[in-house]
Amino acid sequence: MNVAVALAFSAFIVVTGVAAARAAGPTFKAEFHHSYPLSAAGTVTIDNARGSIRVIGWEKNVAQVDARECAPTAEALKNLTIVVNSTPAAMSVKTLFPPKDEGWFSWVKLLGVSTWCNQEPEVNYIVHIPRRARVTLTSASADISVTGPVGSLRVESASGDVSAADMGDIAVDTESGDVTLAQVRGVIVVTTTSGDTTFNDAQGDIKVNATSGVVGLYRVSGKAVVSTTSGDITARAFGGIARLNSVSGDVSMTLSRGAGVALSVSTMSGELSFDVPQHAGAPIQVHTISGDISVHFL
Repeated sequence: MNVAVALAFSAFIVVTGVAAARAAGPTFKAEFHHSYPLSAAGTVTIDNARGSIRVIGWEKNVAQVDARECAPTAEALKNLTIVVNSTPAAMSVKTLFPPKDEGWFSWVKLLGVSTWCNQEPEVNYIVHIPRRARVTLTSASADISVTGPVGSLRVESASGDVSAADMGDIAVDTESGDVTLAQVRGVIVVTTTSGDTTFNDAQGDIKVNATSGVVGLYRVSGKAVVSTTSGDITARAFGGIARLNSVSGDVSMTLSRGAGVALSVSTMSGELSFDVPQHAGAPIQVHTISGDISVHFL
């Protein structure tokens, strides 16, 4: 083994050992607990790049912010800051993270070591808010969970998963995180690049624009407009109006029987299978370029 190779190998072993030790090593933690008066229909804004955000609607006209902070070093924890600006009409919460140790972080990324709070600081929030409050959440990689009722929800996320239940009027814009919406209603808009999108027990005006993620519509009623590039679309026990379009993904539907249920279906190169009456301008319209289409009654 020549000297250059031996030195490189030795350096790799040292850094790998340090990374492993750091990954398994202790973390430094702190907690944050404060409450703020907030009107029943106030606005709430939370910006947290890493960790998690959990929002819960309750009956009180108070916003309760509970957070757990953690970091790989005492200095990083000291420089991790939660900033809250609050009035009875609006509350904003923002996490200010310390600068990254780019030298260390580049080795962590190179070696594939996970970046939990023993490599990077993060904050995990649980926030209770009035049930009619309007909520805006922003994150890079934090997972987001919202349990209503809340007045409305808007989420902008890069890679964290998003879940919401028991609310209306939702807008989610995410790059690669999965989106799961249950018992939702109203105007719902989801834009995603590669994450999967799933609706359970949803009703209202639903619009989904997806690139490669799978879209699932389960017990959905109202109007659903879904466009995908390569992701599949699956609808089960669907009732209402649908406009489903995919370039190369497959579309599979089961429909509830009822008066006026009819289908308009077309594909350029995929296979067709359906037992639903077909006519132009039907309330259920399904089109693909190369994907297969299957539409049947329950």
